[in-house]
Amino acid sequence: MTRTISEINAKLDDLLICAQAEEADVDLFAPLPPKEDCPICYLPFPLRESESTFNVCCGKIICVGCHITNKMTMEENGFEDTCAFYRQPRPDPIDNIKALNQLMQKNNTDAFMAMAHRYQTGDGVSQSNMKALELFIRASDLGSAVVYGFIAVHYEHGYVVEKDGSKHRAFLEISAKRGSISCRRRLAKIEEENGNIDLAIKHWTVAANAGFQESLDELMRAFRDNIFAKEDLLQTLREFQASNDEMKSKARDDYVRWVKQNTHEL
Repeated sequence: MTRTISEINAKLDDLLICAQAEEADVDLFAPLPPKEDCPICYLPFPLRESESTFNVCCGKIICVGCHITNKMTMEENGFEDTCAFYRQPRPDPIDNIKALNQLMQKNNTDAFMAMAHRYQTGDGVSQSNMKALELFIRASDLGSAVVYGFIAVHYEHGYVVEKDGSKHRAFLEISAKRGSISCRRRLAKIEEENGNIDLAIKHWTVAANAGFQESLDELMRAFRDNIFAKEDLLQTLREFQASNDEMKSKARDDYVRWVKQNTHEL
């Protein structure tokens, strides 16, 4: 049953209050929580959300390294494209919606997230920010750690709810504490634009220590501008390398090369 706007506002307020209570003892600038492991290669998932892929056939998320390795192996041997985890043919685009609905009936959190994204963009369904937000809310009820950043977007742009800078920031902070690199980068940008470069540097340091290249680049820029100490940069470089070593694999490196090659060709 579709909620009214007032019901959605009340629900979002409850979500924020509960999440803030749960994260009250977590420092915003504490190291990121450990990433879950890919169920195939058993390496921590990449930091960038776009470097993991959701399979609607089995409801599993796998890293892009395992996804592209499986895809290339199937193509090279003339086999039909199959799910790297489930080892069954992938549903065609028409059946994707049906498969998502079936997973949602089983309370698969990631299926609710995937369907919400479809409603945001109108991919295979009629575009609806209202429906997307309702699905994000359901994903949060099921325990999604990353959904708060997507809810924040609604407060940033005034989708369904009224624009609210304080709630936008509050939802970003919850998601950042729970490990979202994209939300931490958005917080760093907000601080930099507001002239709070010290806080921006703290956000970049947390992300760079976890192995995120773009945040390390920002710290290098801060170092060249003489606002980030050499000793701090050297320590961050050590943390950055150690974190990347934990996530590194040949398959993931092959994926990066594949993306660069295909982007160049485009």
